[in-house]
Amino acid sequence: MSELSKNQIRKLGNRIREAYGDGTGIVSEEDLKLLQEYRLTFRDTIASIFDIVYKDCQSINKKSIVTYRIKRIESIIGKLKRMPDTELDRLIDIAGCRCILSNNEQVYRLLNKLRENTQIYIKKEIDYIENPQAEGYKSIHLFVGLQNGDGKLVEVQLRNQEQHNWATLVEITDFVFETKLKEYKEPSDLLEFHRLLSVPEQNLTQKEKKKIFNTIKDRNYINRINEVFVRNYIDVRKQWMQIQSYSKNSFYLIEAKRKERPQIDSYNSFIEAEEAYFERFRQNSNSNIVLTNIPHATYEQISVAYSNYMLSTHSFSNDCLNRYQRQIKETLVHKNYIKYARYYFQYCSTLVCSINLLMAEIDTYNRYLTKENHHKVKVREWMKDIKSKMEKIVKKSDELKKIYKKTLDRSTLFYVYCKMITDIISKRCFKQIKK
Repeated sequence: MSELSKNQIRKLGNRIREAYGDGTGIVSEEDLKLLQEYRLTFRDTIASIFDIVYKDCQSINKKSIVTYRIKRIESIIGKLKRMPDTELDRLIDIAGCRCILSNNEQVYRLLNKLRENTQIYIKKEIDYIENPQAEGYKSIHLFVGLQNGDGKLVEVQLRNQEQHNWATLVEITDFVFETKLKEYKEPSDLLEFHRLLSVPEQNLTQKEKKKIFNTIKDRNYINRINEVFVRNYIDVRKQWMQIQSYSKNSFYLIEAKRKERPQIDSYNSFIEAEEAYFERFRQNSNSNIVLTNIPHATYEQISVAYSNYMLSTHSFSNDCLNRYQRQIKETLVHKNYIKYARYYFQYCSTLVCSINLLMAEIDTYNRYLTKENHHKVKVREWMKDIKSKMEKIVKKSDELKKIYKKTLDRSTLFYVYCKMITDIISKRCFKQIKK
């Protein structure tokens, strides 16, 4: 089929808007097929630009994560609804690459490499790291075309691991709490919560730190998030073990479900994967589905890159433990008994969630080993992940002991009091592990 003309694309976008304007919200089957056809016209451009970006990114950091995708149908429709004055052919983020590096120094090195690359040109550049968005979003957005190409642009996002973790946590919040932070900046308490999380902790006032902890407590944030992770993790990991292990299968279709486990499928070719995506979307247009390409993906890479779809793990729990530890130390220094008890209890509750999840994972791993058809490479990868999590939990315990040792004088009444609180709360929290 021949490529759609600019006029046909604009008319298609207008018809999609009209479908929502007349109150039905139903896009015709014919228009959905045309929209899918338009999406697929970006296939060759995104593949070529991805190869260039991937090589440059890997030359800076071999462990960097580089993905690409064509914008989801529901995201395109949603953007047309939110931006009534923008024509469909003027949307410049239909196709996109994302590069996740360790730190900002690596991010800017990659930026300079791409600027100097003679195979591509950068049409537009937005630096949200230097000038973050009001809600805290940080990333560099480039709109890149191929030299001597067809004029199509690809959005390339460059961000560090911390910035990526923040962005995916916003989407996890939207999914778990059924909010609209990303699209409509609501509700205000969670919007402010995420804004504060984007600020380096040393730059926060005590009042702002208190806001973060109060939101965690009032929203039961850690438990709500971890309930979803505990529900999903084992099943998601088992799916990963069952996915074909051939290195040529680099296309992944991930569907996040509100009341069911996420579903992961892998494909050998872009066309095969896109056909599966379109069919899944036709069956349920409200599904939260992403199709991505990650060469030689490990479980860790895919769960980090798409934690907002995998919904089985995120670094925020560990970040919370670190924040609680720092608050515990501060309360010990100032001998604030009540705050110490509160922060220590929240610390233990968060740690218990991590331990329960790890124990369930170890149990599943041991049962999986009894199967004769398990894949040895993936088993080793899984064992490595388990050991890493165990080491982190032990490290947290050791860090807390060091805080007590450096801060408390064992001869004082305050030490006796803190030890009593610690023992009571520990028994209350950690007895859950035995259940």
